[in-house]
Amino acid sequence: MFCVIVIATLAISLWAAQRVRTASHFYAAGGNVKWFVNGVAFAGDYLSAASFLGIAGMIAFFGFDGFMYSIGFLAGWIIALLIIAEPLRKIGKYTFGDALMSKFKDKRVRMMAAISALVVSVFYLIPQMVGAGSIFQPQIGLPYEAGVIIVGLVVILIVATAGMVSTTYVQFIKGFLLLIAAFALTIAVLVIAGMGPVEFIGHFIDNPAVVLPKGGTVSGSTFMSPGMYYKNPLDFASLCLALILGTAALPHILIRYFTVPSPADARKSTVIAIIAIGVFYILTLFLGLGANYFMTTDPANQNLAAPLLAEKLGGEIFFAVIASIAFATILGTVAGLIISAAGAIAHDIYTEVLGQERNEERSLKISKMTGVTVGFRAIG
Repeated sequence: MFCVIVIATLAISLWAAQRVRTASHFYAAGGNVKWFVNGVAFAGDYLSAASFLGIAGMIAFFGFDGFMYSIGFLAGWIIALLIIAEPLRKIGKYTFGDALMSKFKDKRVRMMAAISALVVSVFYLIPQMVGAGSIFQPQIGLPYEAGVIIVGLVVILIVATAGMVSTTYVQFIKGFLLLIAAFALTIAVLVIAGMGPVEFIGHFIDNPAVVLPKGGTVSGSTFMSPGMYYKNPLDFASLCLALILGTAALPHILIRYFTVPSPADARKSTVIAIIAIGVFYILTLFLGLGANYFMTTDPANQNLAAPLLAEKLGGEIFFAVIASIAFATILGTVAGLIISAAGAIAHDIYTEVLGQERNEERSLKISKMTGVTVGFRAIG
């Protein structure tokens, strides 16, 4: 299954490479992506390893506190819809720095925007690579480092061949696959548990002794209330603020707004993204609680809760399918992050701040080289 995903991804990249002729195609797919495709690609870009692997594990281990990540990640998209989508598409070109420069004619502003995008992209890459290693170890027996290297190399090929064009279609397909996987796993949880959705959640609320993966028990009301992980209310408030406001500023999300033809398309694609992402995050509640219910958790690695749940309910084949989709999830997100970082370095800093290259063909080559360099640094 891993091989099928890798081959399909590379085939898409080679096909899309024929359509990349300028820096506009590399960074923004020429601004010609349909709003529905972009909306699903938004979901594919945004729903990362942290969403699929991390949140399910957090819910299985810490109950409601883990589900707060789902709520916060989704709530941030309301800000994107109301404040960011249309204005950003109206005034931007390739990067967030371009949008700022339409209002602030100061290269220092662009430099700070580029540095910010780089810092966020690099730190966001880290959990994706951790997720890659976590998936490869149990699935095909390769060392943790091998998973990181394979993901890095595949993404480098995606970015180097067709940039945002191939990344868009990879993320579009990945978004659909992820929703299908989450639906299938949720249905399996409810059918095998013999309960409906409301009854299943009620089972945990009314349970006097919910078993914790790391040992011990707590009452269901405690497990399904805030405070299992974040003891201090200020920590809880800080988390909510970071999740809600942080979503609207993620560089690999912002650059997707430049791939559609108009501000109206940017708004419509955001609505599609909210629907897809909202459905997925509702399903994470059942994945996390299902992992706790069937005790398919690894105390040493909570990121494996969803794949181990698939193995418990559907055997090795189901496990392989879910793990492979998790792998595709990582590919799509990492590709977006690398393009964002490449844009910050090659477009914002090298071309605009330093004024080193204005030739379109040369600029495209530098953009691709920067993407490859960032990819290798992510592996390292």
